Formats: sequence, C-alpha cells, structure tokens
Amino acid sequence: MTDDRLAAVETGGERHAIVGLSNIAWPTLAALLVLTLGIVSFTISPPVIMAPWDVFILLDGGWRIINGQVPHSDFYTPIGPLVYWLSGLGIYAAGTSLKGISVGILLFFAVVMPWAMLVLFRKLPAPLAFLSTLFILLLILAVRPLGYSPSITTYAMIYNRYGWVLISILIVQLFLHDQSAKSNRATFDAISAGLLLGLLFLCKISFFVMGGATVVLASLGRQDLRRGLWMTVASFLVFCLVTSAVSGLDPMAYLRDLSAAGKSQSVSLRFLWLKQSLKANILPALLLVGCWLALIVVRYRRGEIPFGPAVQCSIIFWGLVASAMILTVGNATEGSNVPLLPIAVIILLVQAQRSSPSTFTPFSKSRMASVSSVAAFGTILLLIANVTGRDALSVINAYVTGPMRGEAEFADTFEATRLSNFTIPRNSNWATAYSRAGDVPAQINEGLGLLRQHITPDSHLLVLALTDPFSFALNLEPSKGAPLWWDLGISFSRSVYPKPDVVFANANFAIYPVNFSRGGCCEETVAVLLEIYGDYLKSHFMTVGKSQHWVLMQRRD
Repeated sequence: MTDDRLAAVETGGERHAIVGLSNIAWPTLAALLVLTLGIVSFTISPPVIMAPWDVFILLDGGWRIINGQVPHSDFYTPIGPLVYWLSGLGIYAAGTSLKGISVGILLFFAVVMPWAMLVLFRKLPAPLAFLSTLFILLLILAVRPLGYSPSITTYAMIYNRYGWVLISILIVQLFLHDQSAKSNRATFDAISAGLLLGLLFLCKISFFVMGGATVVLASLGRQDLRRGLWMTVASFLVFCLVTSAVSGLDPMAYLRDLSAAGKSQSVSLRFLWLKQSLKANILPALLLVGCWLALIVVRYRRGEIPFGPAVQCSIIFWGLVASAMILTVGNATEGSNVPLLPIAVIILLVQAQRSSPSTFTPFSKSRMASVSSVAAFGTILLLIANVTGRDALSVINAYVTGPMRGEAEFADTFEATRLSNFTIPRNSNWATAYSRAGDVPAQINEGLGLLRQHITPDSHLLVLALTDPFSFALNLEPSKGAPLWWDLGISFSRSVYPKPDVVFANANFAIYPVNFSRGGCCEETVAVLLEIYGDYLKSHFMTVGKSQHWVLMQRRD
C-alpha cells in the first residue's frame, strides 16, 4: 500500500485521474504554483494599504537596519529581529520605498518555500503535500493580518505569519517519518529542526518556546530523533552564533528586551485574547473532536488501531491543538484563522493511517476506515479553506485595487518621494493609532511640513507615538535608544519603561501627536508617554512649532 491511496478516489477499481498523477507531477504542479504566485505577488506589490500604522513600523525598522542600527542594542523591540532584517534587506534591494517591505517578504518566501516543499513531499502523500504547499504559500504571501477581512490589505503583524509558517514546517518534519523507508534520514530532520528553531528564536519568542516543546515531544516518540538531538542543538547554536557574528546581535540584549516586554504586558489583555480565540474556534473545535473520534476512538474500539499508537496519536494531536490556542494568546485578533489546526489534523490523519495494520483508504474493506478518512480529509479542506480562502481573496483584492493607486479621487498622496507608492484610500475607515486610516496622509503631511521648517539633514528625531513615520520619509538617521514602537500594555507600561536618558540619548528633536481625530484607537499611549517623559521634556526641550495635530520640540541643552 502507498500513502497516495490516502486521497485516492476509486470507482469500480479505477482511480480518479488527478489522484493518479505521478510522484513527479505533484511536486511539479506545486513548483509551478509557487513560482506563479511569487511572480504575481511581486507584480502587484506594494498593495493598497487599508490599515497603515503598523506598516510604518516595518519601514522604520528596515530603515534603522539600513543605517547600521542593531536591534535590541540601538533600539528596543519585544519582537525578534527577523522581520526587521528582512525589511532592511528588502529596502536595500528595492530602494527606499514601500516596495522594500514587499521584497523582504519575497526574500523570506524564496528561502522558506523550497524548504517547505522538500519537507512536505518527503513526509506527506503527494496530494496532501500539494494542498499543504498551497496553504503555506498563501500564508506567506497574503496581504492581510490573520483574523482580518480580506479587504483589509496591510502588512501588519507579518511576523505572526512567519512564525506560523516556520512552526508548521517543523511540526510536519518532526512528527512524521519519511514516506519511503529508504530515505528516512533523521540527520536531515535533526539539522533542519535546529535551523527552524533558530529562525523561530529570531522571529518571535512564543513560537520558539512552542517549537522547543515540539522537539522534546517528537523526540519521545522517535528514537532516531533522540539519537540526533545533539545535531538539533548544535545546528541551532551554530545558526545563532553565526547570525550574531554577522549582524552584531547581542543575544543577552534580546533576552532583556523580552523580559521587559513580559513585565509590561497586560495579563488581562492576554486572557481577553484567549477568551476571544476560544469563542471564535467553537466550530473548528467540534470538527477537531469529530475527527479524533472517527480516526482514533472509534477505530480503536473496532480493533483497527492498537492501543499504544492510539494514545500516542491522541497526545500529539491534542498537544498541537493546545499549542495553537496558547500561541493565539500572544497574537492579537486572529480569531478562527489558526494555521496550526489544519496541520494538526493532517498529522493525525497520516499517523492514524500508518499506525493501522489494515488497509486504510477511503474505499478499503473497512467501511468505518473509509468514512473516517474521508471525514478527516473534508475537515482538512474546511480548516485550510478558512485561512487560505481568505488569504487568496486578499491577494485578489490587492490585484484588483492596485490599478486605482494612480487615480486622484482614490487617495491622498504623501508629500514625500519615499512614500509615493504608499497608498491609503480616502474611504478607509480603519481605526489606526490616532485617526481613521483615510486621514493619515493629511496628518503625516502636516507633520512633515512642520519638521521641514526646523530640522537639518543631521537631525535625530524622537517620535512619542506608536512609531516614527518621519525619519524614513525625510531621509533622517533614526535616533537611538527608544522602542521601535510604543504600545501601552504591550511594549511598555506605566511601571515598566526605558529610562529617559536612554530614550532621548541622541535625539535633538521630539514630536508627538495632539488633537486626535475621531476613529483613532491608541490615544492613551501618547497620554501615558507624556506622563512618563513630560518632566524630562520640560527640562531639556523647548517647543519650537505646533500644528493642528503635532507639537515639535527641540533640545535646548
């Protein structure tokens, strides 16, 4: 029996033609799909941006990298440096514009997609590997945050997508043996796992912790992984050491930033996100329970799967589901778009097949095995469609709205050459940090005009707001010491914040927003920043300019 029979559809002993594709045809089709969507993504980028403020964080982070700043040493961030390195590389390759962020994503795509395909087609039946490739592909290229409507095109929280992609590859690699016993080389799995853990460490610490737990759990069930565990540890350490040597990253500074973020973050907010996530995933939970009952419980009671494998499959499956829910606590507003859930069902389905001593196909002699496998495959399709369907719609939406960028009636333009392809529709009512999205260009232009009256090319600007949208736009070298983004209860709090002499280390100008227009979401952040740093500003800075929405101060000493 071959694993391709898992997705076989037979009538009168004949397979449907598409499932009968050769082992070469499936990866060839997948490679063509990957190449095609990669080209489409590059062509339509950057998309129209409906939710802009987080995009300024990526631009500012990438611009700091271009200017030689080192994450966690020259600026503080509770997120790993990977996303900002990619943004910096993209800006370096594509030029100083929003296109650089798109190119940074495509650099991640260029490295990770071949890696993902190699793992998926080694571990999974070809049809499932093809489906999983499509899933991972759109998880990288979609232009919406998970949980958001496909119409809200933006690069916000792209690091969460990177984390889900990397941990999905890691899970498939560790919990499944290769399809062919001849190619079952644990050396590849062990070294690849170490490298994936390294990327997860540089991406977001919550994903890294879950990745480490995955390695431990998988090693308990695979003797070959236990023997190769030293290779996983060694490849992780070598990767981190080489990365630190090349980039100048100080791992201890990174850990200090993570510690500060952990102390400043609101536990009640995390519980609120968990509550919202659990509520949003009631229907997926019912599907998951149904799959587990059909594939494991019922088949065990019928003697079609031994007790030991049934327990092992159950522990792995529910462990992955619990991990997925825990990860949503650190990822805002993802709702039912939890990428690890379909991956968990895929693992369960393949493990159940391989644990069964009997033939396990949709049309095997056991009617229950047939029904359970078809039900599981249907669940996989539904869970993948819940994420991938919306991701595909976001790409289509970006393609459709792209030509409207040049229409004068569609959007106001930024008065900065570097933001010329940063398009925010006038009718976008998305609640950004301090206004509705459609008002952002006018407010940023107002701040740019105020700054141009006072700054010089060697000025260093500190922005006491969510992030700095000005230094990149005006070709200023960013100031050092401050957080890349200020978010009350996430990156700082009233009791945990960087000292004033660190924040204002080399800043000779400071600017902050006032008179927030209706539609903003984060006014309290600025109010708390002025509470914390107000005395320092009064002692060391003087007001040199005001506009309707901005106050500009210059260092007096």
